[in-house]
Amino acid sequence: PRKLKRDCQKEIALCKRSSRAGGFSMSKGTLAEWVYEAETDYKSAVDLARRRKDPTPKAVCWHAEQCAEKYLKVY
Repeated sequence: PRKLKRDCQKEIALCKRSSRAGGFSMSKGTLAEWVYEAETDYKSAVDLARRRKDPTPKAVCWHAEQCAEKYLKVY
């Protein structure tokens, strides 16, 4: 639960910084953070998709969607 709370706080802070940056005028640091977060979601989706026991297709789709959304923000 603590790690989840920290991760959520990190996402909220990242979104706030991005929205203050005015969308397309993000700094290189903010871009790198979004790419890192997108890669984290991608890895989570792949790991969940490879599970043979207790597969979680909804979680795979959610992480894949989050990955795409974050890459679009960078683009």
